[in-house]
Amino acid sequence: LERGKAETALAMATGVRRFWEFRYHYAEGISWLERALAAAGPTPTRVRGWGLRSLGNLVFVNGDARRAIALYEEALAIFRTERDDEGVNIALASLAIGLATLGELTAARAAAEEGLAVSRQIGNERGEAYALRGIGFAASVAADLPAAVAAYEAALVIFRRLGEHWAGLNTLTELGWVALQQGSLQRARDLGEEAKARARAEGDLPLELNADTLLGRVALEQDELDAAGDLLAEAADEFATLGEDLLAAAAALTLAAVAARRGDAMRARDLVGHAVSVHRASGTPILLALALMEAAGVQADLGDAPAAAGLIAEALDLTRSGEFRLVEAEAIEGMAWVSATTGDASRAARMLGAAEAMREVTEGGMPPSRQRRLEATEAAARAVLGADAFAAAS
Repeated sequence: LERGKAETALAMATGVRRFWEFRYHYAEGISWLERALAAAGPTPTRVRGWGLRSLGNLVFVNGDARRAIALYEEALAIFRTERDDEGVNIALASLAIGLATLGELTAARAAAEEGLAVSRQIGNERGEAYALRGIGFAASVAADLPAAVAAYEAALVIFRRLGEHWAGLNTLTELGWVALQQGSLQRARDLGEEAKARARAEGDLPLELNADTLLGRVALEQDELDAAGDLLAEAADEFATLGEDLLAAAAALTLAAVAARRGDAMRARDLVGHAVSVHRASGTPILLALALMEAAGVQADLGDAPAAAGLIAEALDLTRSGEFRLVEAEAIEGMAWVSATTGDASRAARMLGAAEAMREVTEGGMPPSRQRRLEATEAAARAVLGADAFAAAS
């Protein structure tokens, strides 16, 4: 840059992006790429397109999905103009993940599917794997869990063949979370253990902590509270030390559920309050909606129906598009629990019926803790209404 070779500097910074991203030096990479892009000027060259896509990746993993999407879209426009099919492929795959994170699932699926078609047309396996991962992520958010599994598994095969360590391990952990949502706890544990072992062998602490967060949740679902508490406390502390605030908050939310199960209401509420505030600041609706439902579950475990109702209502406001079906079905079940707990059995039955209809569409299972709460809600409403009235209302 100091010698006035801005485009060369931009190309070099773009080439170093994977180091910054995979070694979690996000701020440093963002700073260098912003400086290089500014120095190179606005001329829409291929080099600028790849620089924008690289900056988008770093901005995204640093927590700003909206800015990342704008950068991906600018890069995509350049690649289309320059007829750079590889650039189009990779930009679309990146754009799909960003859009899905913000809950724009129709657009996310369209971007991922176009990226997949382009990758196969030009024979770009790496681009194909990233497009499949985008399809998997969008499907998981939409609660199309079989489609999510199929896409993730296909992506994982390619990532492993190409030696794409970081993407492969993330995909492995994402498969574990889908298995958990399906209620397949042993599969979720197996995937988490494999991801943890591979991450440790590679010396990748953040990816190991990602696996620990999954394993902590599995342990919680199996009522292994000591194991869950140890895994999640370490993950939350280490993520916070690394500056990964959202990941630390996600671990803290599950740790709050552990505290609630142990009867430590003060610690559970403190953890929930901090974690939800971090997710609100992130500006990503799907992550916030998921966090609100986690927090509502903690409040339900504590028996605080008004607090749970407020959190669920906020989550429902974020799911009105009809695209966050995974969250919306759980939120409707949560409101049914609130209604049953506060004595409105008829409303509880109606909401249980709506939730069941949504689950039939999504083909999704559920973790044991959610199943137990659902069964308790049904039993409470049926006891008040009687079997016939319950069936008619639901």
